[in-house]
Amino acid sequence: MPHFGARFEDLASDTTDESYISVVGIKMADTVGHRLRLRSIVISGYPDGASPVDKQINLRLARSDNTSDGTATAQNVNTIAKKDPDSVASNVAALKTNYTAEPTTIDTDKLPLGTLNTRGTLVKEWTDPDEMPRITRDQTLLLQVEKNDGAASAILINADIEWEEY
Repeated sequence: MPHFGARFEDLASDTTDESYISVVGIKMADTVGHRLRLRSIVISGYPDGASPVDKQINLRLARSDNTSDGTATAQNVNTIAKKDPDSVASNVAALKTNYTAEPTTIDTDKLPLGTLNTRGTLVKEWTDPDEMPRITRDQTLLLQVEKNDGAASAILINADIEWEEY
């Protein structure tokens, strides 16, 4: 399986408590054979090498269709790293971060990833292909964050995501 990864930095939660927002989107084109299975996700507090604030955030994965995939900052798809240097290029159509307008059509089934204290790191791995979260053609994988700290400021995190395309 072609295996890929991308790093996302400076992902900002909403400034309002108890509100999930999308901070990363990995979008597949509406083309046959454009689909992925998630292998791992690593979320860490921000900033790297500094003392992050002691905050709790909740994380989950969601899936959206691409007809209403929201507004966010585009990331260069050339930053997608091949984990096998001899593989073909990734079929990911777009990478997005820090949504300012949420996708309007999101599946009701969401996959909770857990709670993270931003002084630590949350690691989630899937090894069984039958259990890996899947994104098919014309869908976007969304990483969503919710904070509950009572402060009126965003919490920043970083994410490393690895997937295989099949």
